[in-house]
Amino acid sequence: MATTQHISSIHGDFSLEETRALEDNSIFLHSATRGKRIVSGALLTPPASQGPGSSSSLSSAPGLSYASTSVHHKCFSSSSDYTLDLPESAVSVAALEFIGFNTETATEIFLRFASRPDPDQCPDDLLGYAGGHAQLLSINPYRDYPPTQAMTQIGLSQQFQDAITDPHFSTIFETETLLFWIKDTLRINYLTLVQLQRRLIDHANRIIAENAKRDNIEVVVQPAASLSSNQIPLTATLNMTSEDHNLPKDYVTVQNASPVLQDHYVLYKAKAAAEMGEPQWIQDDGSLLIYAITRYSGGDFNYASAALYLTPEAETAEAYRAWTARRCPYSDTWVIRIQIPITFIHSLRQQDLWYSKNWKEYVWYCRKEMKPPAKYKSYWYSGGADLIKGHICTGVRNLVTHIKKGEVQTMVSEENVLRIGSVKATQWVFMHYNTIERLEEEIRGNVHIEITAAEYVQKKYRTGR
Repeated sequence: MATTQHISSIHGDFSLEETRALEDNSIFLHSATRGKRIVSGALLTPPASQGPGSSSSLSSAPGLSYASTSVHHKCFSSSSDYTLDLPESAVSVAALEFIGFNTETATEIFLRFASRPDPDQCPDDLLGYAGGHAQLLSINPYRDYPPTQAMTQIGLSQQFQDAITDPHFSTIFETETLLFWIKDTLRINYLTLVQLQRRLIDHANRIIAENAKRDNIEVVVQPAASLSSNQIPLTATLNMTSEDHNLPKDYVTVQNASPVLQDHYVLYKAKAAAEMGEPQWIQDDGSLLIYAITRYSGGDFNYASAALYLTPEAETAEAYRAWTARRCPYSDTWVIRIQIPITFIHSLRQQDLWYSKNWKEYVWYCRKEMKPPAKYKSYWYSGGADLIKGHICTGVRNLVTHIKKGEVQTMVSEENVLRIGSVKATQWVFMHYNTIERLEEEIRGNVHIEITAAEYVQKKYRTGR
């Protein structure tokens, strides 16, 4: 069984050679303490500009070599004169602290993980154990605790709790259950940690390869005594690639958003950058795996199968992006803008589901993951609606845990419609796999991503440290 003295270092993610390369280039600063390294803020810089490229609105004929997606970076600092604490390993107590647990609970979870009797028979990874610990909130009496009490009970840090309960995002918080947001935040923070470590490892191996190449040349042209390859730079620099940011190098251009095309609808989706790598949303050949941004069952309109939720309001997407950034301060965040031909939308079987008695009832069944009554069959069965347009529901925690079937019409009100500012927020929900698969081809070349720097970067820039 693992003990607390050595559990933090069971899995090391950096080889000795990689560690030395990062130290020599002032990326790793000082020695490790409690399983963490002080890392240069250069780690959070964007990839180098790829220069002018093809327009993102070219024809989507199969096999064409063109940039399928355009991207624009904003709120990134021109200076990386700051540091961050990063766990040395993604499988450690420090990693669990990084994603949101206090030290005591992180140690407890890691001991359970490290002490599992047969890893082959217990295939869950560390994130699975973290999510399993949070799952305590799904049982009595925890499910009825107020959010702060519930999060304290399962050992989440004060920083994590402050983000989840930030009153500025209270209505968006209420669009899902507390357990949903806890697990979502833990997951994104963990994916962010893995992404940052991969950036460091890839950069270290580029340094090692460059040093080896330079050393081979220098042995031929000059005496070894004159080598200066080990000099430490005054300012750390990471030559970020697009792949470091889950973007393929050959099918992305860096540019401002192009004008909206005629005869196209515009829809939006907010995501954390770290979520877009596994599976990779933009494939190496420029095609899109749009199923990577679907929502599993239990949303407003999909009781049993995954569905793609988009919004026609840029303001709604921006609000969700800001909420993600608040919860996951080390992750860049995306607002994805998708242009869809009107002819494609008109070819779909559609249903409208705005606030009404039917909206209340159908949302209640879907959120409970229960099969809706037969009168709603056209909304969800395989030959039914391809696309449902309707209002977004808030107050979900109370809806799922406290409101009974017979109380839906009296207990659910117009206050349960999400508002961004004074406007009722809406959603377009693509319901079936074959519809989503067709959409992939329709939007290729008509996608733009606004990438906003991690909240940690912006905070350092604002405070000047």
